[in-house]
Amino acid sequence: MGNEILEKRLITEAELAILWNVSPSAIQHWRSSGVGPRYKKIGGKVRYLVSDILAYEERQTFQGSGEWIGNNEAVDGKQK
Repeated sequence: MGNEILEKRLITEAELAILWNVSPSAIQHWRSSGVGPRYKKIGGKVRYLVSDILAYEERQTFQGSGEWIGNNEAVDGKQK
């Protein structure tokens, strides 16, 4: 199912939860805490750009020692 989800431009939080194998409430919590990929609100509904999800995943790259090796670019003025 992951491939079908990633073929879309925008996905829902439920689809993101399926993709990451977490609960939708975890996605909601991360969003309200300012953690996770950027999101859009369209017509009052939360949607995620697949490109933002892939970029967020790339920034979450670590070495086996726990050393972070992801991109250190600021996103929306915040270091991620």
